[in-house]
Amino acid sequence: MHRDALVASLPATLPDRAQFDWQVELPSEGLGGIAAYHQHVIVGCRDLTNTQDVFVCLDAATGIERWRHTYLAPGRLDYGESSRATPLIVGDNVYLQGAFGDLHCLRIKTGELVWARNIVREFGAKLPIWGVCGSPLLAGQRLVAQPGAPAASVVALATDTGLQLWQSPGRPSGYSSMIAASLGGKSQVVGYDERSLGGWDPVTGQRLWELVPETDGDFN
Repeated sequence: MHRDALVASLPATLPDRAQFDWQVELPSEGLGGIAAYHQHVIVGCRDLTNTQDVFVCLDAATGIERWRHTYLAPGRLDYGESSRATPLIVGDNVYLQGAFGDLHCLRIKTGELVWARNIVREFGAKLPIWGVCGSPLLAGQRLVAQPGAPAASVVALATDTGLQLWQSPGRPSGYSSMIAASLGGKSQVVGYDERSLGGWDPVTGQRLWELVPETDGDFN
C-alpha cells in the first residue's frame, strides 16, 4: 500500500519447492500486480474474446471466486491488453484501473460498482503505446491518477464519488506508479511523466519540482 518496498517480516528460509494451497485458471494472462488483503485476492486479466477487462476477486484461503467485474474495453496495445495496474484496496473499497484508462471503484465484499470513469477519454488524453500503466495512488483522502492530458497530466479524485478535486497540466504520463512521501518536510506525490521525474502538492496539484534526464530518448 505504501510502495516503500518494506514488509513486516520475511521467513528465514524457503522450501525447495513451492507448496500451493490452491490454483485458479484465469481467462487470460495478466500483466498487472495482484492485490491481497485478509480474505481477498484480486487480479486483473481479459475475457476470452479480448474485448473486455476482467477483474476477479478470490477467497484468500480457498481460491473460490467471490465476484467478477467485467466491462467492455476494446482496443490493441503492444504486449497485450490486460490491466498493467495493481488494484488498490482502501477500507471497504477496491480501485481497479484498466490499460485503456477505465478507473472503477467497487465494494470489496460484494463487487458492487460504486463509480466509474475513463480518465483517458474524459480528460482528453492520448493513450500511450503501452497503455495506462501507473497504479492508482491514495494520497491523504485523495485518489491520484495520471491521465496524461495537456490540461490534466495528473488528477486527484474523491475516493467515495470519483469527482475531480484538482487537475494539474503537463506532459503525457510515464509507465510507472507514483508514490506519496514526505520529502524535505513537504508532503508530496512523486512520479514520472513522459519526460521527467517530479513532485506534486497532494492538496492543490501544484507541480513542485522536476528533473529531466540529460540523455534524450529515455522513457520513464
